[in-house]
Amino acid sequence: MSVLSKRMQPMGAATVVALSLAACMEQAPSAPQPDMPPTACGAPALQDLVGAPLPDGFTHDGPLRVFRTGDALTMDFNPERLNIERHPQTDRVVRVFCG
Repeated sequence: MSVLSKRMQPMGAATVVALSLAACMEQAPSAPQPDMPPTACGAPALQDLVGAPLPDGFTHDGPLRVFRTGDALTMDFNPERLNIERHPQTDRVVRVFCG
């Protein structure tokens, strides 16, 4: 075994130990959510949209996100944002929720 290999063994073991300990550490808590109910966007009043096509020219007084099931979305939570999920083939509304 070369001199360099002998020097590297302790560093390799230390690296493994450090990475193992880092994996066991608790994650930092996520930012607290505002004290707004999950109905702040008005989704409960719009549940009649589920199962039907989204009406042409649909508007909402506040943030609105319309997407198809399987679309990539941001993970931010906005209790005032109305989310309308549509089926990718039929375009019918699948779900209406705040977030």
